[in-house]
Amino acid sequence: MSENRSNPSVSNAQAKRRSTLLLPTQGELLPDSPSPAQGIQMPQMPKKPAVPELSPEEKMAQQLSKRVGLLAGHMTHQASLHDQAVSNTKGIFSDLLDDLNVVCQAFKSNFKSRDMETHRIYSEVDPDRSIGVLNVMWHCLSFTSRGNHKPLAIARGGKEPLFTGRILAIRGDFHDLAHSYETFDFADLLPFELASLYIPADPLEAAIIRIPHLGGEEEYIDQASAGRAFLMKTVEMVCSGGFLHEQ
Repeated sequence: MSENRSNPSVSNAQAKRRSTLLLPTQGELLPDSPSPAQGIQMPQMPKKPAVPELSPEEKMAQQLSKRVGLLAGHMTHQASLHDQAVSNTKGIFSDLLDDLNVVCQAFKSNFKSRDMETHRIYSEVDPDRSIGVLNVMWHCLSFTSRGNHKPLAIARGGKEPLFTGRILAIRGDFHDLAHSYETFDFADLLPFELASLYIPADPLEAAIIRIPHLGGEEEYIDQASAGRAFLMKTVEMVCSGGFLHEQ
């Protein structure tokens, strides 16, 4: 054993065998391995088909379609806000109409306790629940949500316009005005406006009460109680006032 350790030819042979096991020679390369001369072959990417040249008319149509697409996107956004605002408005107006009868009965009870006749105290609600009328003695006011048939916004002074639904309170009986108009837009009723309640699309955003004869001042109120607050504000405004002789 001591002779094998000292024999350099034995050591060289063992080292050669170890080298042969660890590093394959050129002839021992795996069949699928590329030779150093061949290099690594990159996969060929499929060629894209050639895009045909558009005619001037086709280019013009493409440009117009792009511009129309921007407009359609803008209008779709407005329609979405409008639909949500109108949905909120319908819910609030329905609550207001329910409270209308409660207020009417309260007036009757109070006038009766004062020995006053109550036959001129009544409330009415249309079958489609878009109009409510309250008559208290010589005062009459109406509420309507008709007119919310297209996206409408209120200016916000330097901010983005706020798209809302609207409930309008007007002087007099709505039905007495109906024969004067073929269709009712809010613009038709503005000469009789007492106040307006604006309801945004976001149910967490405050509703806005705006009163024209007070310079258009605004009052912000939570949507959950907006219908009742608007009803009582307009009723108090009308019934706490009176009439002057015409001169």
